[in-house]
Amino acid sequence: MFGGLLAIALHTFVDFNFYIPSILLIAGAILARFHHLAARQNPAGYLNFQPAKFVGKRFYVSIILMVMLIPLSYFVRLSAGDLLSEKALEHSTRGELQEANEAFGLAARFTPSDDRIFVARANLFRHGLTQLPASDLRARTAVYKDALRFLDQAEQLNPLRWNISVVRGLIYQNNPELAGNGWRDLAYQEYSHALKLNPKLYKTRVEYAKMLMAEKKTAAAVQVLEGGIPYYYDDNPELPGYYAQLSKIYRDMGRNDEANQYFLKLIELEIRLKSGKSPVGTYGQ
Repeated sequence: MFGGLLAIALHTFVDFNFYIPSILLIAGAILARFHHLAARQNPAGYLNFQPAKFVGKRFYVSIILMVMLIPLSYFVRLSAGDLLSEKALEHSTRGELQEANEAFGLAARFTPSDDRIFVARANLFRHGLTQLPASDLRARTAVYKDALRFLDQAEQLNPLRWNISVVRGLIYQNNPELAGNGWRDLAYQEYSHALKLNPKLYKTRVEYAKMLMAEKKTAAAVQVLEGGIPYYYDDNPELPGYYAQLSKIYRDMGRNDEANQYFLKLIELEIRLKSGKSPVGTYGQ
């Protein structure tokens, strides 16, 4: 039990889910039962401490209410942050970027420790950059810096969040005039780091490989794409793009057998997706 509770406690440093309080409550009840049984067998080592004997009833009730308010306030803030984040996403899907930004800002006030809000806000600013005219360099620079600042804040909260590097890499890739002469190396570095954290990011592999192919770095592009082959993927409408890129690069290299293999996987996947009878998923190889 100690090992299990320790594992749960360590997991909370990475991500906190609502199942954790219920597990801790059940474990607390079990430990309380153990304590009760042990005290019955060894009363000499048992200290019965009842706070109600030392303080008044009203004061005792007040203390209990204050203790209950601590987790209650946390869950209220957490719920408010989630609701505002969902509202922000709804605004962003409708193209209401200003309203989405304001909602994300409020959500961050309620849950300042939630790194996902900062990542989502940075991604919103990334989309905002595509709508600003190229001639408005001052506004574009301000939005660019804010997006990177949000990602830095998210990384401080959770350095293991892989989509931080994905969004940062896309920002560098899509805004070379703002990132500077080394924008390619910056994007490569972010995509490589994202794939180390989550090697199943096939969309990132495709973007990474396309950039390498544009620089005639075919061997490096093949290595990036092949790095995702051993993994299992759920059927997804965006997965055919990964197989298509693998087939294309193999065909360009004259490796026709492998090109045909992934072209067939591409066709089979598209048939399953169109028929609506997709299995759970598929392996890359």
